[in-house]
Amino acid sequence: MQNFAMSFVQAIVDVLSCENDYIRILSINLSSKSKGQVEVNFGITTPSQEKTEEYVRILQEHARSGFLNNKILRLVKPSEYECTWSSVLSFLQLRPEDFDSKHNFDYRQPGLPESLTRGGYPYYLPMGWYRHAIKVNKKYGDGDAWLGSSNGPGEWPAAFHGTHSGAVSGITAQGLLIKAVQVDLKRPEAIEQMGEAADKPGLYLATHCNGGSHSMYTRAFDVQTSQDSTKSFRVVFQCRVKPGTFTTHKSPVKVGDAWRVVDPDAVRPYGILLKDEEITVSDE
Repeated sequence: MQNFAMSFVQAIVDVLSCENDYIRILSINLSSKSKGQVEVNFGITTPSQEKTEEYVRILQEHARSGFLNNKILRLVKPSEYECTWSSVLSFLQLRPEDFDSKHNFDYRQPGLPESLTRGGYPYYLPMGWYRHAIKVNKKYGDGDAWLGSSNGPGEWPAAFHGTHSGAVSGITAQGLLIKAVQVDLKRPEAIEQMGEAADKPGLYLATHCNGGSHSMYTRAFDVQTSQDSTKSFRVVFQCRVKPGTFTTHKSPVKVGDAWRVVDPDAVRPYGILLKDEEITVSDE
């Protein structure tokens, strides 16, 4: 099945002459209408709605007449196929099943406190952002106490990790990866705090979302939200960090503190925060 999915994606790429990352398989199911056939649901995402519409039009034209010159797609039955448009999350190569929407939260609403407490540490709310909750229920073998909100036993404190749009799907699926770290300025300071256990490449998180979303750590990306409108977004992961596994530093963040972690299993992303660039992100 994996080989079929990869071959199917490559076939679409060949037809459209587009980048491989623009195509993502959403599901492959046995057809309920025809025995021995499968139904493939896939997504096309590009930075431009105009380009996406062009790709869809090309595929629909082929789908009506058949893909006669492609050894994989020539098996597709000519027909009218349904196409629907999705949100910015699709641009990030994410699927509905990646999320737990009942835990989404709008930090743009008035009346929220500036800070709470999680795992015995201050939790500075990401004001002005919207959280899409990642599905993490029962994901880890040690239960869900780490995600608590009452400062009970086993609860982990909250921190933020800014990134770029191309890394979002990988982090959602695999977590933060040490090998992605390019700059590790605080390693000597971390060794002073924690000893030789800190003498490894480290991941960095920020105690404040606007610290984690600084342009040093994130890269704005544009999404065409309608025919005449394009919006620019930044993305930050809301995470929990295991107590006792991180060192604390005053830089390189611009707001609050930076936490440095050498064990990627000690960081668990549980939300994707998005913010429209029209709403100013503080660089202070």
